[in-house]
Amino acid sequence: MCNDWDGLHECLDPKKYEHGQLVLSWKRLNVFVENITQNFFISSKITRQQILYNVSGNVQCGNLLGIMGPSGSGKTTLMATISHRTKGNFDGELLLNGRPVSEEVMIKISGFVPQQDVTFEQLTTLEHLYLMANLKMDRRTSKTALKDRVDYTVTALGMREFLDTRLSALSGGERKKVALAVQLLNDPPILFCDEVTTGLDSYSATHIVNTLKRIARTGKIVICTIHQPASGVFDKFDEVILLSNGRLAYQGPVPMINQLFQKFNYKCPDLYNKADFVISIMNADSEQIKRNVDEMCKLSSTDKQTNLNYDLFNDQVLLDYTQYLQM
Repeated sequence: MCNDWDGLHECLDPKKYEHGQLVLSWKRLNVFVENITQNFFISSKITRQQILYNVSGNVQCGNLLGIMGPSGSGKTTLMATISHRTKGNFDGELLLNGRPVSEEVMIKISGFVPQQDVTFEQLTTLEHLYLMANLKMDRRTSKTALKDRVDYTVTALGMREFLDTRLSALSGGERKKVALAVQLLNDPPILFCDEVTTGLDSYSATHIVNTLKRIARTGKIVICTIHQPASGVFDKFDEVILLSNGRLAYQGPVPMINQLFQKFNYKCPDLYNKADFVISIMNADSEQIKRNVDEMCKLSSTDKQTNLNYDLFNDQVLLDYTQYLQM
């Protein structure tokens, strides 16, 4: 058993995911929402608004993927869509190892950490975890197995110091750990996190992202929306998706963003926050910059990185996850 951050990967048992390669991909996603305008004197008017435009992408197990963009760019909508937790209508394909994945399956095999979790503030951390374990885990799970799973998760995330603290008294970083622990109780192979570093100081944000990266290294897919993270935090992501007004501008390794922007003669100054620089360009009012961002989005739609012709399906992987669903 581990007792520190560095030993987390040993606690989360990577052997459970040695059976094959898990790939989540999405092709040509278009997302729409309906707005209803009501007036006392006339009938209601329904307007349809498009939020995402022809967005494609992919992530493999073992990787930590960040979704980034200015406010209103579609970050949360994209993650809600690929996690099958959207309330809007969408068309396009959502695939797991090349096969369509239904809402029922995705909900079963994934955890979702919201930006603000709903908790009973007067409970202690341990009481809350036991409550959620009873709600989330299989009813056939014995009390001993349930206790072991809670203890395992607490140790893995380094939560023992505040187990007896009421939720209302926890710091922002501690609350994020609690929300993360709840989603890890039933050991999902895919984890989604909304604005996981928002509201945290640099130290807490770094620890949370380190945790997520180590979780990913156990063979899970971990996807997070992020909003202007510190440079040290940003560089910890394996890949990043960059959105602009609902369109894909980039997906790939974090260091390669520099090459994309240098194509358009934008160079991040030395010692400047790379994430802040990227967002400032995407958010600029200059007509020339807007045209360049449009060109980035056009390039991304034709680039080989979004040509998702995967033949990665593995019958053993499907069998394993079918068995997982039957647990």
